[in-house]
Amino acid sequence: MKFNFSLKNAIPLMLITGVILYTSGGLTNDQSNLKPVDKSKTCMASNMYADKEGIKFSHDGKKYYGCSEMCIKNLELNAIYRYGTDPVSGKLVDKALSLVAANEAGKLFYFENEETFKAFR
Repeated sequence: MKFNFSLKNAIPLMLITGVILYTSGGLTNDQSNLKPVDKSKTCMASNMYADKEGIKFSHDGKKYYGCSEMCIKNLELNAIYRYGTDPVSGKLVDKALSLVAANEAGKLFYFENEETFKAFR
């Protein structure tokens, strides 16, 4: 089957994608509801706030938290799970050393310092 790409075909797809992103918060810039959270109540593997004590994992003297044994295994075996990107500076930050904040939906954001956190809000 051959698909003929044209602007006529692309516009509905773009509209649907835009609606999905907007309703999921992907196109909104309002992060005024972002609040710093206790790292021990987060899952650093799934980047979600749990509002309950997580499972602690130590690596190189730093404490990371997960919500399940699978998440702890990911934190242990894959360094990528132990780092996040500061949304303001674009720098890679160690989740155990960063300022961690969550939005109302519980999504975590990692900041290298208080200044980038304030700039984001």
